Formats: sequence, structure tokens, C-alpha cells
Amino acid sequence: MPMATHSNPPSTPFWAAHLALTDEIVLVLGPNRQVLEWNPRAEQVFHCPRHAALGRDFFTLVPKGTLKEERLRFDELLSGGPEEIRWDRRLGTRQISWVARRLQGPDNQGTGVIALGRDMTTPLRLQRELLLVSEREQARLAEALHDGLGQQLAALSFRAEGLSRQLHSLNYTPESIQAREMCTLLSEALCQSRELARSIDPHELDSGDLGRALQSLCSRAQSLHRTIFHFEPPASDDLRIKDTRACRHLYRVVQEAFRNAVTHSRAERVFVNWRKEGARLFLNVEDDGRPAGRKGCRRAGIEMMHFHAGAIGAHLRISRRQRGGTMVACTWPSQATADL
Repeated sequence: MPMATHSNPPSTPFWAAHLALTDEIVLVLGPNRQVLEWNPRAEQVFHCPRHAALGRDFFTLVPKGTLKEERLRFDELLSGGPEEIRWDRRLGTRQISWVARRLQGPDNQGTGVIALGRDMTTPLRLQRELLLVSEREQARLAEALHDGLGQQLAALSFRAEGLSRQLHSLNYTPESIQAREMCTLLSEALCQSRELARSIDPHELDSGDLGRALQSLCSRAQSLHRTIFHFEPPASDDLRIKDTRACRHLYRVVQEAFRNAVTHSRAERVFVNWRKEGARLFLNVEDDGRPAGRKGCRRAGIEMMHFHAGAIGAHLRISRRQRGGTMVACTWPSQATADL
């Protein structure tokens, strides 16, 4: 959004058409929080017609449960704080994603605020349904790996071992050694398939034991890659989450961060640490590889982390470390979610 320098919204045919046709909520407030513009989408969401909203204090139109939070945000803009802020807020049954920017006069003083709100209720519902289908498919795949492929590999390993003994008894020593090597390879493949099944659908997540699930993930990842994984939980602390759905999504965020660190960042070391502050969880994944990029598969991995974090109202931040590498910081619930 370009820098706005108007104390009043422009009154042009284009502006009027945009207000009428856009699916976003458009609000323009004056320096005393009076409503200067109120489009049809705002009428639907706030259940207040435009003629009744114009000139009124905006905070008399906001549900009481969000009054304090919204006042603080708009006051922050008007008082010369950041030029733009973003936040998510629930209004009744709707989930609204907001972005607001300060309007400035010629003397760079705040003369008002323009805010755009996007109703995310339907996209979030579809997102939750898509994630639910994805989790079910992952559970089905894990079961197929463990019970289907796993059993086949176990049977082949057993037969290879029997063949090795039989060849040895017939004094076919070279062939017996080859059969024994085949048995060893099949046993390793069986272990890898079981580890892969546990990685796809860890049983610890069913009880909300995120700490143990992450510790197992670190051990499995280190056995498969040359990267060293460090899991650093606080001393004598237990990372259990009653919300098993949130537990699964947090696990997927860390899993995707691991994949990016190994595949794209080429990290040699990955560190996982967490802490609790009251009801909030702060979960960090750091690596010493190349900084996170924005292209190709790496971009898809970053979007997937945001996808899982957004599904449970967590705040995700991906940044460069001062010592080199990338840090993925996930906070659940986010401050906006915690205040609901």
C-alpha cells in the first residue's frame, strides 16, 4: 500500500466503485477515530449501514470483547508508531485478517487510519478440511508401510537367513555369504521403513507428547543424514500439549524446518529448543546452513510451515541468524489468539 497523505478519503468514481465491488472490508478513520468511510462489506460484517456509521466513533461499533485490543492498535498508529500493522481478529463467527496504515498530512502528522480487513472464515475452514484429509492419508500411508511393506521385508529377511544356513550346510560358502549379506540389507530396509512410518505418523502425537515426538524425530533424522541434530529441552520439563491437533501441526512445522535445513540449507548442525511462558509455547529450530531462500522447493517448504502454523493460530517467523544460517521461531498460541 503506498504512503497515504490524505486526511479525508478521495471521492472519485474509481474509489467509489472499488469500495462497492471489493470483497475486503474498507475503513477510513479520522484523527478522533470517527468513521470517514465505510464500504458495503463493512456493513455486512459489522451489521451497521453506512449512513449510520459515518461520523461515529469507530469503537462504538466494535464488539466489546475486542474494544481494548483494537483501540491500542489504532492509537499506536495515530501516535507516530509504525506506519503499518497487521493482525488477526475474530468477530463473532468470522475470522478477519487486518492490515492498517497511518494517513499522514503535509507535516507528517497522523491524520487518520485506513484499514483493510479480509474475511478468512471460508478459506480457513477449507484449509482445516484439507489438513484433516492430509493427516488421514498420512496415517493410512504409515500403516501401509508398517503393516504391508514391513511384513514383506520381514518375510524376505527370514527366508534369506534360512537360505544362508542351507547353503552353508551344503558347503556353498560364497553363496552362503551373499545370502547373509542380502539378509542384512533386508533387515536395514525393514528398519528404515519402520522409521519412515513413525516419522509420517508418530504415535506420541496421539497423546500430545510433543517433546518425545521431537526427540524421536531428531534421532531418526540424524540416522538418515550427515547433519547433527541437537534437541535442547529445558531441564526437568515436559512438553505435553492437550490439544492433539495443535501438537500435530507444531510437529509438522519442525519436520518441514528439518527438511529445509538438510535439503536446501545444507546445514551441518540443527538445534531445536523450546520454552513455556504461562500458556504460550515458544518453539525454535536453528541451523548453521545457507540462509532460507524464496525460490522453488524451498519456497514451497516455507509456505508449508506457514500453512501448518496458520491452521492453529500460531505465529511463525523465519529469519537469518547473526552467526549464519536460519532460525524458524513458532509461537503458539500467538498473542492475537491468546487474547481471544
